[in-house]
Amino acid sequence: MVQGHDSCFREQLNAILDQIAPLLGDDASKTDWIDGVTKSYNGIKHFYRADKRPDTVSMIEYLIEAKQIIRLWIAHHIGCSIDLLKEYMSRHRYQLSRVTSIFDKP
Repeated sequence: MVQGHDSCFREQLNAILDQIAPLLGDDASKTDWIDGVTKSYNGIKHFYRADKRPDTVSMIEYLIEAKQIIRLWIAHHIGCSIDLLKEYMSRHRYQLSRVTSIFDKP
């Protein structure tokens, strides 16, 4: 997933979320979540030159959840069923304190 521009990164995240949509909450705002992940990624990547840095705990929570999304997407891509991934998510859910999870509510 090579990115050249920020908008490409957002499009790639959106495509990944579309492929694992049954794992995501109905009321989850994909745009807000993608914005949070993008700002967190760029906030860490360009930390030394950022004028306004996102809250550190929020950045970490967005990136931890993004990591979980990528793991689930890869598992689905290599053949794991959505039902099996839903069961996995019911047991391996992060407790986020600063950001709203994009995953379906338990």
